[in-house]
Amino acid sequence: MVNLKKKKKGKIPDYFKSSQMNYGIVAFDSKLCTGCGICVSICPARGLTLTKSTDEPQKKIPALIETAPGISLCMACGDCSAACPEAAIIIK
Repeated sequence: MVNLKKKKKGKIPDYFKSSQMNYGIVAFDSKLCTGCGICVSICPARGLTLTKSTDEPQKKIPALIETAPGISLCMACGDCSAACPEAAIIIK
């Protein structure tokens, strides 16, 4: 069955307009995520990877790449959130 509920679509920001930028930590909703990998391919910082879900081991979900404990390549630009067809990514 296809879910016809309309999802809120984001918009890839203009990096030169501070009003369009979001700042914070990227959060993934593993229940909404289908593991398509669009977020990984669109990330300008190459800060995401697909990893096995703890809830469903056969499913892969995005995760931040950490360069050191608590430090990631993510710049919280919002591109992944805007591109996610399932609205499974938010910036907190």
